[in-house]
Amino acid sequence: MIIKESAGQYLQLFSILLLPWGLFFFEALASIAIILFALPLVFFGRKIQVERTIRQYWPFLVIYGIILISGFWSRDSERWIGLLRVNLPFMVLPFAFSLWPGFLINRRRMFQRQFILTGAAITL
Repeated sequence: MIIKESAGQYLQLFSILLLPWGLFFFEALASIAIILFALPLVFFGRKIQVERTIRQYWPFLVIYGIILISGFWSRDSERWIGLLRVNLPFMVLPFAFSLWPGFLINRRRMFQRQFILTGAAITL
């Protein structure tokens, strides 16, 4: 392997901790965080059980499907394509989360703390 598994895990952890700040303050940071979070999929993606991942995360995938289908009834096709383009990177998240679920679950308090700190920073 080009990168070690532990390096990929900590890259995912770092990017998931940056994600709340990017979602609330900097759109470019959110995009970069999602790219970094999904990057280990390129190297370790064969470890994922796709059927199991789809069974666990199907509601997440249905939301994107609703956006996709609803655009056929919309007159504003530019906005619809823009929504699809903006939300497409989020389709990678379920597969990236299922790469090392135990590693991220054990550190979920750090992730939750980042959302709380970001929310507090917004209220100031």
